Amino acid sequence: MPTHAPSVAGVAPADVAAWIALALSVIGLLVSVVLRYLDGPRARIRLRAVLFDVSFGPTTTYNKGAWPIPTNDGDRPRSVPAFGDVVEVAEIVLENVGRHPMTVYDVGFSWKGARPKWWMPRVKHSATPRPLLPQQADEEKFSAGDRFRIEPADMVHLLVDYWGIVQRSRPNRHGVIKLRAHAQVAGRRRPRRSSLRLRWAIRDDTNTAIGGAARIPARAVIARSVTLSILWTSEHTPMNVSYLARELEAHIGGKWPTEWAQQYQLVRSFFDEHGDTHLALYDDPDGRIMTSTLPFGLVRELEEWKSAIDWADIRSESKTPREEAPAEPAEQRSTSGSRRAQRAAGPPNGAAIAAGPHESHATRR
Repeated sequence: MPTHAPSVAGVAPADVAAWIALALSVIGLLVSVVLRYLDGPRARIRLRAVLFDVSFGPTTTYNKGAWPIPTNDGDRPRSVPAFGDVVEVAEIVLENVGRHPMTVYDVGFSWKGARPKWWMPRVKHSATPRPLLPQQADEEKFSAGDRFRIEPADMVHLLVDYWGIVQRSRPNRHGVIKLRAHAQVAGRRRPRRSSLRLRWAIRDDTNTAIGGAARIPARAVIARSVTLSILWTSEHTPMNVSYLARELEAHIGGKWPTEWAQQYQLVRSFFDEHGDTHLALYDDPDGRIMTSTLPFGLVRELEEWKSAIDWADIRSESKTPREEAPAEPAEQRSTSGSRRAQRAAGPPNGAAIAAGPHESHATRR
């Protein structure tokens, strides 16, 4: 049975066949390109805010990737942890959505700076922070290292500090730094980055992800510095660092010296008096490594953040030095304490209580 090429008015049958062949060739080429792309390594990167708990509460991850952390849910306020009870860190999630294993390295942050000249492109900056590895509780979730082998349909979670990068980049272009997570994939020329729409725009006058406030208490800086030091110098999970932060904040009393020697002596005196109580779980058995090294880091952090600290915001279980009453002699304190106990118990079997001068006068009367 004879076959005939499809005919179109005004077009020769041979031309129609040529156009159909061309269309099939283009479709085949596009399919080949797509398959080649799918066969190669494909990385998906997400950046999420994390409030790492250092008291007795839960660690919270905000999966939507928004920054700052919202403090309300529509018209209803949302409960957020208090300053000093959490440490603000970032979680970088690396996911292999391709069909073959891939190697990822140089995981960190990238942002753009100012133009050297008006006709030149903006300077590209990048930083690779050291990953944090909370031991015991979250050791199976978070990873540590600088190079990762990720299988298909698998992912890696990294917990990193980003405030150190933000603080040292200031002042920024137009007063804001726009952070994106990035990673280099072996075999790819350009690094992969997190979503442009969800990049973190952190203004120079913002110093916390909780509501984007400009002022923070000293206990927030102390908790962050101590937690990072513990995670980097020991194999322990930070235990109730918030209590240490509040006690040291009360010890400082809102009065930060201007000279380094006085700053160090102020912080060191706290650890000399209370270091064994707060750092017993982290110190080495033969010496006092953390007790001797923590003051240096705390002095540096407090001095670096002093302009953003609200020194009047002091919260502690004990009274601050400015609120404490003058100390009583030891004998007077013991005598007054015994008197209070005797008054509370009442006279035994109706007998009179041996009283002091004021109380004896009332008894006689």
